Amino acid sequence: MTQSPRNDTFLLDAGALPGDLKSLRQYVDNPFHLNAIHPDSQIPLEDEPHVTDWRRYHTESMGSDVFSYLQTKLPQLNIPIRPGMASTGTYRRVARRGEAFRHDDFGDRLTLEVPGELRLLIQEHPAGALPVLTTSNRKDFLTLLCALGGRSEPRSFPSAVNAQLISGYNNWDRVGRYRDAWQQKRDGSLTHDWAAEMQRVIRTEPSLFQDRIVLVTDAPYSGVTASELELAITDSEWRRRSMSLRLEHEFTHYATKRLWGTMRTNLFDELLADFMGMTHALGRFSKDAFSRFLGLSHWPTAEPNARVHAYQGTLDGQAFVIAGHLILSAAAELERLSDSFYESETRFIFFLALCQLGLVDLVRDGAVPRFLQAYAIARRFCSKEKGLCL
Repeated sequence: MTQSPRNDTFLLDAGALPGDLKSLRQYVDNPFHLNAIHPDSQIPLEDEPHVTDWRRYHTESMGSDVFSYLQTKLPQLNIPIRPGMASTGTYRRVARRGEAFRHDDFGDRLTLEVPGELRLLIQEHPAGALPVLTTSNRKDFLTLLCALGGRSEPRSFPSAVNAQLISGYNNWDRVGRYRDAWQQKRDGSLTHDWAAEMQRVIRTEPSLFQDRIVLVTDAPYSGVTASELELAITDSEWRRRSMSLRLEHEFTHYATKRLWGTMRTNLFDELLADFMGMTHALGRFSKDAFSRFLGLSHWPTAEPNARVHAYQGTLDGQAFVIAGHLILSAAAELERLSDSFYESETRFIFFLALCQLGLVDLVRDGAVPRFLQAYAIARRFCSKEKGLCL
């Protein structure tokens, strides 16, 4: 698609200062090209290894207390949330070495306010299925976020954070079963041999030990009410659709991670994720709704807790102002493209076409023929004999 000199001219015309070009060029760079996807990829993508275990967890925990069940599989879910916890020897033994949790070592055990509200489901997706933990209790959502994604340390989160894709924690249930199978093959090898094998797996095949999971709660999306969006639905229906929107948003980031190896904190990535979420939950993408969700409605003025601030990256103030204006222009163009060409049956093809364009090619004049060309390429990619795009 576009090359740097053309991007530089575009950015200068958009008001960028020469000193901002390098940071802006990096910010609008597009890594999402189909020729960068592994040639053996087949869409829908195969599930990652941990999903098989979580399907079993889902079956085994049905009709029981999900949290208590998971505490038997993930010892870190027993560790209380406390300042400085991650630096203690007891934490390291349980969370990093997989030793059994002992109440006396911690003096307490992690609890939820409303454990009966916690649900485990397996969400299917063209990017691969993932386990999802849902709760209507925001405090419990934050507790789980700190336990699995924050090394059992208390953290504060903006009110708009109501979903998170968590990666990279060790699933000691999976580690233990891998160890048993490995030692059986070696007729009960010595412990130091297992230590070397574990380091090898962590270094070369981390997905054998580490999970990805989505945590989500059902607050209104980005703290925006149905009436603010002029949606003719009840508040409870909006909360339900917000949950659906959040899940699709997180799975869109997961798709870029699996296809291109990256999940960026970038406004274009948020546009892609909110587009996929809105079309999935509401049937249509709206620039005005996107602006409200990000806090861009009065840009360059934004509330201190607006989502947009999380995506500034290395841009300084003026460069970030330009990025905000560009993403608003991109949202307006995306609304037009969506109203003209989006069909729910081929939504992942639409997503792949957008990915090929990137921010600059979406905003530059003549976006429609570029999009149609990208869409045709994406359709051919998805209809390869070995794969099918959903």
